[in-house]
Amino acid sequence: MNRKVGGDWRGYWPAIVAFLFPVFFLPIAVDSYVLPRVALVLVAAAVGLTLVPPGRLLGALRGLWSPAGAVALVAVLAAVFSVSPWASLAGQYLRWESVVLRLAYLVLFLVTGAQLGGSSAEAVRARGRTVTWFLAGCTVAGLEAIYEFLAFHAGWPGGLDRADGNLGNAGLLAVIEAMALALAVGRSLEKGGLRWAAVAAVALVALLLSTSRSGWLAGLLAVVVVVARRVPPGRRVATGIAGVVALGAALAVVFGPLSGLNSDPIGGRYEVWRHVLPVIASRPVLGWGEETFGLVFGGFVHGHLFGVVFDRAHSQLLDLAQTQGLLGVAAGTWFWGAFGWRAVQAVGREEAGALLAALVAYWAWAAVNFDWAPATGPMWLLAGVAWAATIDEEPAQVTSAGRWTRLAGAAAAAVAALVFGVLTLAADVAYHSGDPALAVELAPLQSRYHQVLGDRYAQMGMLPQAADELRRAGDLGDDEAGVWVELSAVDARLGRQATAKADLDRARQIDPTAG
Repeated sequence: MNRKVGGDWRGYWPAIVAFLFPVFFLPIAVDSYVLPRVALVLVAAAVGLTLVPPGRLLGALRGLWSPAGAVALVAVLAAVFSVSPWASLAGQYLRWESVVLRLAYLVLFLVTGAQLGGSSAEAVRARGRTVTWFLAGCTVAGLEAIYEFLAFHAGWPGGLDRADGNLGNAGLLAVIEAMALALAVGRSLEKGGLRWAAVAAVALVALLLSTSRSGWLAGLLAVVVVVARRVPPGRRVATGIAGVVALGAALAVVFGPLSGLNSDPIGGRYEVWRHVLPVIASRPVLGWGEETFGLVFGGFVHGHLFGVVFDRAHSQLLDLAQTQGLLGVAAGTWFWGAFGWRAVQAVGREEAGALLAALVAYWAWAAVNFDWAPATGPMWLLAGVAWAATIDEEPAQVTSAGRWTRLAGAAAAAVAALVFGVLTLAADVAYHSGDPALAVELAPLQSRYHQVLGDRYAQMGMLPQAADELRRAGDLGDDEAGVWVELSAVDARLGRQATAKADLDRARQIDPTAG
C-alpha cells in the first residue's frame, strides 16, 4: 500500500466509524439500536488493526502499553473465573458488555491513536475530520430527537414521549449529545462562525429533550470545562461566580423538584448502590465476571428493590468492581490515570481541551449509569483521538516476531468481529423474522435465542425439545429468572418433579420472588 492510500485509510476510517456511532441502527433486527453499535465496535477494531502498520502501533502508543495490558489481562482473567463464563463471553441480550466487547473498546482506542497520531499536517487534518464527522452524526441524531418530540405532541408518525434519537434509550441520546455539545462549543469559541454554534444548539436542544438529569449535568460540566480554560486570568472572580451558579443548578437538578423526573429519584440509586457493596465484597479480587450482575444480585437483595429486577449497578465504577473486582478497578485507574496525565499536558494543542471535556461528560454521566456500546464506543474512539494529539515520535522498528504478533491479533479481532458482531447481528435479524432456529445456528452462544426457540417448541407441544433449549439458555447464563420458571413448568409436564423443583430453586436464586 503506498503512502497516499495508507494516509487516506488512516484518516478516513476513524471518521467513518465516528459518524456511524450516533446514526447506525437496523430496524429489521429485534435489538435495532444497541447490537448494531456493538457490531460496529468489533468491526472497527478489527479493520483498524489491519490498517495500522505494526511499527506505528508499537511506537505511537509508548507509555500506555503496560496499563493497557493490565486492563486486558484482568478482563480476561475475570471472564475465565466468572460464575458464568459463557455469559461473560457472549454478553447478555440487549446489554452485550462481554469480555470480547471490553477488549474491542481497548483495541479501538489503541488503533485510533496509532492511525491518527503524529504532528504532520495530514495527521492533524485526520483528527479534525474524525471530530467533525462525529459531530455530523450527533447532529443527525439530535434532529431525529427533535422530530420525535414534535411528532409525539403533534400526533405524527414516529413520535416518542421521551426522545431517543434512534439510539434506543434517552439516556444514551443524552450522553452522546453532551459529548457533542462540549466539542461544538469548543469549536465555536475557537473558530467562531454560525456553523458550530448551530451544531451546539442542536446538541443542546436534543440533550434537553432527553429529560436525562445525568445527561444535563454531564453537558453542564463539560461546557464549564471548555469555557473555563479560555477565561483570562483577570476574570477569575467572574469565573468563580459562574462556577457557583453552575453548582447551584446541578444541586437543583439532583435535589430540587426535578429529582423525581421520569419516576427515577436519586434515592433509588443510593439504595441500589448500598446493596451492591456486599456483592463486591463477596468476591473482591476478580469479581463475578462480565455480564453476571443480574445472575447474582438477587441473592443479596432477598427480593425486588422498588418492584424491579436490576441487571446493572447503575454506576460504571461499581459495575467494574462487581465484574472485575478490585484488580479491575486498579487496572482501569492506572490506564486512565496514565492517559489523563499525558492528555492534560496536551491541552492547548488543537482541540485537546474540548476532547477532554467530552470525556469528562461521559464519565460524569457514567458515574450514575453504566457502560453501553452506543455511548461507550464513541467515548473510547474520542479518547483515541485525544491520545493521538499527544503523539510526536516516529514509529518503532518492528521485528518479524512483532509482525507475526500483530497478524495474530488482527486475525483474532476479525474472528471476534465475525462471530460476536456480524453473525450475531444476522441472528437477530432471523429472530426478528420469526426464525429462532436459524438465530440459534448463527449465534449458538447467545442464550436469548435458545430461550425463544424453547418457547416455540413448548407452544408446539414438543416438550423434550423445549426443555433442552430452555436448559441450554439457562446454562449459558441467561439472567432472566423466567427461563428457569418456564423450564420448571415444562419439566413438571414431563413428569420430572425433582428436576422441576431444582429449576424453580435456580429461578429464585436470580429473583427471590420468581414463581
